Amino acid sequence: MAIESFASSRPLDARRAARTGRLLPVVDVAIVAFCFWAGGLINFSYANWTEERTLILLLLTAACLTAFQQLGHYSRRRPFWQEVGDIVAVGLVALVADAALLYLLKVNFSRVWVVSSWTAIILTIPLARAAAKTVSTRLGAWRQPTVIVGTGRNALEAALVFAGDSPLGFPNHLGYEIVAFIDPTGRADGPDTIELGERRVPVASIDATARALPPWLGQPHVIVALELDEMASREGFIEALSLRYGDIDVITPLRGLPINRAKVTHFFSQDFVSFRIYNNLARPWSQALKRAFDLVVGTALLVVAALPMAIIAWQIAKTGRPILFGHERVGRHGQLFKCWKFRTMVPDAAAVLARLLAENPEARAEWERDFKLKNDPRVTPIGSWLRRTSLDELPQLFNVLKGEMSLVGPRPVIRDELRRYGEEQIYYTQVRPGLTGLWQVSGRNDIDYAQRVHLDAWYVRNWNLWYDVLILVRTIAVVFRRSGAY
Repeated sequence: MAIESFASSRPLDARRAARTGRLLPVVDVAIVAFCFWAGGLINFSYANWTEERTLILLLLTAACLTAFQQLGHYSRRRPFWQEVGDIVAVGLVALVADAALLYLLKVNFSRVWVVSSWTAIILTIPLARAAAKTVSTRLGAWRQPTVIVGTGRNALEAALVFAGDSPLGFPNHLGYEIVAFIDPTGRADGPDTIELGERRVPVASIDATARALPPWLGQPHVIVALELDEMASREGFIEALSLRYGDIDVITPLRGLPINRAKVTHFFSQDFVSFRIYNNLARPWSQALKRAFDLVVGTALLVVAALPMAIIAWQIAKTGRPILFGHERVGRHGQLFKCWKFRTMVPDAAAVLARLLAENPEARAEWERDFKLKNDPRVTPIGSWLRRTSLDELPQLFNVLKGEMSLVGPRPVIRDELRRYGEEQIYYTQVRPGLTGLWQVSGRNDIDYAQRVHLDAWYVRNWNLWYDVLILVRTIAVVFRRSGAY
């Protein structure tokens, strides 16, 4: 049988996976020491090192390790970008505390050394941890044998998410290795395996009254990902799994909720919990913070981009006028505005499009489906290059400064396109559309329209400032790769 052969060929030992977690504090300490050593070497500042400086650095290092422990970095497996966000926050607090202590204690120390060292620590710790986990994975020490209880859509999505966190080319950052799905219904006619990526994972069918998983699974990490109707009748089974296998994850089958800042509250002597959700961007403080971020970063980007924009404008002028093209788009609260881009098409683009759609049924179908044409005859040679590099969108920085757009947000759409958002229109109109967004860093034109709408709505429901920073950073990588752009 497939399950028996799999069990005999794969020794499952969850204890080995915990060793890498114990290694991470050592990695962090080594990075702190190395960055300050290298910073002193570069800045020729070792003459300023004192006993007070050593004590401050030891205290701050201990504080950072304590903060990471409290955030679960050494005891739980956190998604890569959440972990990076924690490291950035802790590192910035440590930088400010370091500078304040040096000033209050009147320690003579290089400011450049302090700033450069903590900046290097913030940038290096995520990479060093990822490298350590990659090496451990190849040695078999980071892999966490994991079982998914459930065989439906919720279970498959959970398996893909838990096993698929592979940022920056590092494989399986979380380290969860799905070794089996569990069908608690006890059906004899269920599937023997479920396809997961490029492999097939065995399915064990058990009776939920057994209150335990098959013995051949050993002591795996357990993820309960049942469907909504299956959850109601299996509370005892889930409780038994928690008692038998320790910490387990329970994946809710509910979708479309603002989950980023959700808070769980339990009540004394009561066997239920309250799940409070927040709409971040509905709060005045969040809106003010996002707008301030747009103004500060948008102004800086415009200064940096001024010379490239002038050169691009000069090249476009050689193909005719106008240099900029303003297209009417739907903004916040449904207000219309002119969304500016560098002109990438021939001057009589509207007539060319009308003629093409009238003569070419395939092009008409593509236009009606995506409001884009992959091989668009209206695009000029310089316009094709601008689109591949996304530099045609640089003039939208003026829209950002005017308050018509945001640096990050949903993709700006025309009025006819907005109808395709259906019930998700409310999320689009709550915010300013973005120069870039979650859609642009998740495949751009290579994903279908329904997925674009889902990503836009997810961004609005779960906004926080860290996500804006993250999307901007990932946008740079996408532009350099030129993936999904046309």
